[in-house]
Amino acid sequence: SIDYQFGKENHFSVLYRNNIYRNQNPRFEDSMENTINPKLTYWFDIHNGISLDYYLTYNTYQRSPDQLINAVTPRYTYRFYPRTSIFGDFRFEYQDFKSPGVDYNVYNPSLGIQYQFTPTLTGTAQVGWFWQVPVRGDKTDGPSLNLSLTKNTEKTTYTLSFAGGYTEDYGTAQNLGFTQTYSVYGTIKHQLTQKMSLGF
Repeated sequence: SIDYQFGKENHFSVLYRNNIYRNQNPRFEDSMENTINPKLTYWFDIHNGISLDYYLTYNTYQRSPDQLINAVTPRYTYRFYPRTSIFGDFRFEYQDFKSPGVDYNVYNPSLGIQYQFTPTLTGTAQVGWFWQVPVRGDKTDGPSLNLSLTKNTEKTTYTLSFAGGYTEDYGTAQNLGFTQTYSVYGTIKHQLTQKMSLGF
């Protein structure tokens, strides 16, 4: 990946990922993922910012139909004050499978707020709704939710998050496909030196 900063809060980045899965168990199939993921964040002024997150993924499988994924998430953020921002985004995804796979679209609009309780404690709440619409068969829909708290100290950052909605599990042993999910996770990042950090 490469990241280019062209303003105080303006970034452009590109990530490429190659993920190879091999399994000796004959019940599971080998697969390979190739993904390219450009992202852009741009602030017009202190109050108005936009971001655009796009990724293109091509998955090949030993037995299952190969898969091409196009997904884009535009977001608009309005900053009321230095401590409070609201945002809205709309995720659109198109899953294209080779025959006899079943193609589908995913639509996931959401709204959120970010609030800085103190100079070192920030919270984010985001709620939305998703629809999975296959070209044939039943639709799936449900709520999407993201709650997180981030605490910064002089050298350490702690984050605790709860996420709910859906996940897409392709290229793994389970290979569950489109699945509703809920998860809780935490991260700790410690700055050991000016140029080195450690994460967990």
